[in-house]
Amino acid sequence: MYSERYFQTILPAYNQSWYILKNEQWLMVLALPFMVLYNGKRGGKCKYFFYLFYPIHIYVLYILGALINN
Repeated sequence: MYSERYFQTILPAYNQSWYILKNEQWLMVLALPFMVLYNGKRGGKCKYFFYLFYPIHIYVLYILGALINN
């Protein structure tokens, strides 16, 4: 519909304000606290929790997306 050039002329701060959403590489800083707090020991015995959590949360996100789009 509109080109990016259109937004650059209408909104001078368009490039700076949406840069965070265009380049998600900066999100790596969210992993930094976990790396700093790592003490070299293995975590708890909750391995099977993550085997269940991942597919369940994907299904929940899919259902939420379907409800929002309808």
